[in-house]
Amino acid sequence: MALAAGLALIVLLLPAAGWIARLAFPSYQGEHALILGAVCITLAGIPAVILRLVFEGSLVGLERMDLTSMIRILINTLKAVLSILAALIWHSLLAVIGVTVLVSYLAVLLLYHYCRREMPGHAWILPAWQKDSLHKILRLGGLATLCFVFGYLFLYADRIIILSVLTLTLLGFYTGSFDLAIRETILANNISQSFLPVFSARAQDPVALGGSYFEASRLNAIASTGPGFLLAAFAYPILALLIGPGFAQHASSSLMLLSLGVLCMCYMNIPYTLIFAAMEKPQIYVGLYFLGIVLHVGISFLLVSRYGIAGVAAGFLTGYTAVWLASLAYVSSKLHQGIFSLLSRAFLPSWLVAVPLSLLGIYLQHIWHPAPLVSLIVLFVLISLYYLAMLAVGYSRAERSYMFGVLRRILKSAA
Repeated sequence: MALAAGLALIVLLLPAAGWIARLAFPSYQGEHALILGAVCITLAGIPAVILRLVFEGSLVGLERMDLTSMIRILINTLKAVLSILAALIWHSLLAVIGVTVLVSYLAVLLLYHYCRREMPGHAWILPAWQKDSLHKILRLGGLATLCFVFGYLFLYADRIIILSVLTLTLLGFYTGSFDLAIRETILANNISQSFLPVFSARAQDPVALGGSYFEASRLNAIASTGPGFLLAAFAYPILALLIGPGFAQHASSSLMLLSLGVLCMCYMNIPYTLIFAAMEKPQIYVGLYFLGIVLHVGISFLLVSRYGIAGVAAGFLTGYTAVWLASLAYVSSKLHQGIFSLLSRAFLPSWLVAVPLSLLGIYLQHIWHPAPLVSLIVLFVLISLYYLAMLAVGYSRAERSYMFGVLRRILKSAA
């Protein structure tokens, strides 16, 4: 079904590729042939994207998130390395896009190989017709697609706002900060993927589902809160060291706000996964994302003329905070859990550790004015202190014993 949808999308969009190129890039009159080629090559990669989602979903259902994470890391590394090589050797945008598409199909082959290994005799692509399954796929798939569209509009509305009001240079400052802040989501995404099959399996047992939801929220908060707050506290020295003092001067305030907004995005991952996997109601997030877009765009336009890209980042933070709290309230009402109880038990311990450490980091920078490299060392020390503190107060004795046992086995096997 997924493959057929991908092929149908190519058939529908390929004749319109020239029109898409002219519509998306009207000012590049002499480059339409190049842009048309880029659009066509991108369309050729659609089946790879869809099949990758199918096979990754199968492995997640088999609780083999380790394989999906390993393949994702390998593929992303290959894309980066081979894209740079293609640009250096052929000096062509089409070569870079072509390499990216080829690597996407390599990812599909790897995922298919592991699916066949984990499900011998079952991982085959065969034509089939199941009316009930097709109806469910079309209903949930259509709503999920709409949800993803609204999600991407929510995520990238800030770029459109900046380009419509400010300059391309300021967009570069904002994008650089955003690309750094979005790295916070790596741990949160892995945790939500790990709990996806758990939520799905316990969908009919509200008590067990509520317990799993609390555990997932707690682990997600422990993993994400410290890096989110400390990245906000050390925004200037990080940008000054990685890019330059001039860039940091223009973009550090945006990074502070974006890191907190991305932290709310990380928190949102758990109710988002539960609503999809256990409740099968993606339409909930269509409405929530619409609310987020309205807040994001409205506040951004209200503040952008006075505060520049920092005002747009404030709109991003407000939108994602509202969507996270609204999704938290919805799931808590369905599972008959108090939202304040969940916040105090799952999130408050990590906040009580992360906020003082972040304030300490800001204070040390204020009185010492250290070099960016020294600030980065201080940041590493504070993150280490955060995770050590959370190891003491965020986990039970049984959980600590289990983690230490895993660590001992790893060290013993390495020796």
